[in-house]
Amino acid sequence: MNSDQVHSGESSDLPTSELSRNQFFDILHPIKFSTINQFDYWWDQTDNFWTHYTTKPWKNGSVTLTYFCKLKGHRKSSGRNLDEDGNIHIRRHTTKHPKNLCETKLKVYKYADGTVEMKTNIPHSHAMEECDIRKYPNAVRQVVQNEVSRGLSSDVIKKVLNQSKEDQIVNLPCVQYLRKDSQFIYNQVYPTLVGTRTEFTSQGFDQDLLAALSELDDEAKYYYRVVQEGTTIVGLVWVLKQFKDLIVKHGILFQMDSTHNINIHGWNLFNFVYRDKYGIWLSGAHMLLANERENTISLGLLALKELLPTWNPRYALVDDSAAEQKALRMAFRGVEAGEQELDVFLCVIHSFRTMKRRIPVKSVRQALHSALRSRTRLGCEENIRRAIERCPEGYPSLLDYLRREWNVQNSKKWALWARDHSLILKQTTSTNAVEAFHKQLKSHTNMVGKLSNFLGVVKAVELVNDTAMIRRQKAIQTSRKETWLTEKYDSLKQLPSTMQQLLESEYVSAQNLFNAGDETDRIVSNPTCECNFFSKYLLPCQHIFYQEILHGMLIYVEH
Repeated sequence: MNSDQVHSGESSDLPTSELSRNQFFDILHPIKFSTINQFDYWWDQTDNFWTHYTTKPWKNGSVTLTYFCKLKGHRKSSGRNLDEDGNIHIRRHTTKHPKNLCETKLKVYKYADGTVEMKTNIPHSHAMEECDIRKYPNAVRQVVQNEVSRGLSSDVIKKVLNQSKEDQIVNLPCVQYLRKDSQFIYNQVYPTLVGTRTEFTSQGFDQDLLAALSELDDEAKYYYRVVQEGTTIVGLVWVLKQFKDLIVKHGILFQMDSTHNINIHGWNLFNFVYRDKYGIWLSGAHMLLANERENTISLGLLALKELLPTWNPRYALVDDSAAEQKALRMAFRGVEAGEQELDVFLCVIHSFRTMKRRIPVKSVRQALHSALRSRTRLGCEENIRRAIERCPEGYPSLLDYLRREWNVQNSKKWALWARDHSLILKQTTSTNAVEAFHKQLKSHTNMVGKLSNFLGVVKAVELVNDTAMIRRQKAIQTSRKETWLTEKYDSLKQLPSTMQQLLESEYVSAQNLFNAGDETDRIVSNPTCECNFFSKYLLPCQHIFYQEILHGMLIYVEH
């Protein structure tokens, strides 16, 4: 390629086809640019091919820059970070790329008159896609950063990239990796923009509060209440309008938890999540409170009940926070207040962690684990009695702790036998859904943190909720689709796609049993079984499918 093949007009008129980008990969004949703007335009789209090596200035104002191919890896790996004493204080979980995979070298001559010339010594020994996989060009990074600066989440950014088919930069071949590579968006783009959104930087308590209230005054999007304890403002409670009906309809069981270090004022964000009929966990109801005392939490819950007067929850799943449990009892008083009773259950994972932290004797912990997993009250009582008997004589405080906290009366909160009457309680035993909401809120947005204000929290919560709604729309579009299992059992078409996937795995397990010639000792009377899967979902398990394959039993829709 010679110099007259390069377009001499402005950057907007330059050709942007894949052929043109290929020509800047192997530059065996010098390419000359009449202006520095032309060079910068193409360099932003191809800078991921190269790694800078040296810069040599000349007396006449010209500069010579030398680059090696990205796959050469001439730079020494940083390895592990060491402190002043030479000790490792940060372990980097990275993998070193092999070196010297390509010896191509690029020379860029920036002349004093504003022209630029570039050429390579030898062709690359690999395809252009190898460089695109390792690093994205600066033009692609700018597109993503522009979307991030608007506060969009990673799912929305990938959707924008997929829809921007007319954009000449977004249509670069390397963007096909970006559309799948959420790690690039999460770990590279978002951290570079932390602190750059000045509108979410704290300007003082009063100014921050007024900015958040001005945003919440938008009646088309929010319902909100200001929580006061006496004359002091101790919280903000708001509900997104598009989630109000969903909360009332599907909020029979909700998970509640708080997250810390959400803004500069040290307030805590309480989130409520619930599951819809498509298996998607949604939120839309939030409390930003000054502290985690039970009185403050109960005031926030009462304000939330005012915003949702027709919401009648039946079950609540929380961690081992005593303040949250007491606040729920204070806000939802049950029959004495003419309301529906609210049963509060504890997260199984937090219960296991509490056992491990507070009970040092392994045999006692094992007995309590069995008590927690028991599906009957009698079995739970027997395991609790066994745990108390196994307590050594030299641990009087441990014995008192077991009798006080892990007794039969309290087992209604932490043991699974108390949840055996409800399918949704058996399917949801931990607060993983609300923990995932907190992780997405902190990791995938740049509007919350120790330096952010109230407005940043409100906008960040809205973005995470928008992402959840996108997942819900996808679930609605893919629900009740026909699969190979629904072709065999027409009655299963009424189930959502998530349930169909579970049934497919159960049917495959039944086929494997049949092909292996195993005779299961579990004789079931169609369509009931005593296994955990059937107990959780009341759907055909692998044992029912096995009996159907073996004896020709049929599964009807009324079952």
